[in-house]
Amino acid sequence: RGLGANTNSYWVCNTLLTRWTRLPDVTPKQVRQARSIKRLFSGDLDAEVFTHPAFDGSEAHLLRAQIARISAATHVIPSGVLALEDETKQLGLPQDRYEPKPCADMLALEEWVHAQSFLLPPGGTRWTVSGEDPEQET
Repeated sequence: RGLGANTNSYWVCNTLLTRWTRLPDVTPKQVRQARSIKRLFSGDLDAEVFTHPAFDGSEAHLLRAQIARISAATHVIPSGVLALEDETKQLGLPQDRYEPKPCADMLALEEWVHAQSFLLPPGGTRWTVSGEDPEQET
């Protein structure tokens, strides 16, 4: 699908008997804003988000931004399962031969790596060059 925080699509519904709705793509600005917002969700995806600091978007955008943050921080895999892609230097290619380590060894934090790109302080997954629009990443 997309890049960075928009690699995956997320669908939501209030009950299993109602229509599923695809959440909109998130922008780096929305990720930055979502970091400083604590809010209970109402369940109305079209609801305006009245917070301080202000948030640019509806409740659907805030939910999507929070999911992006949680997803980037919590998807981990054992070290060595994936190899670095040559051009992008990102994890992505499965190793030809991965030998699982004993369970006792997997207790160490060093044995785990993030499976998704880290969301940087500007809200995206890569640093931008001066003059480049950071909103164009996702």
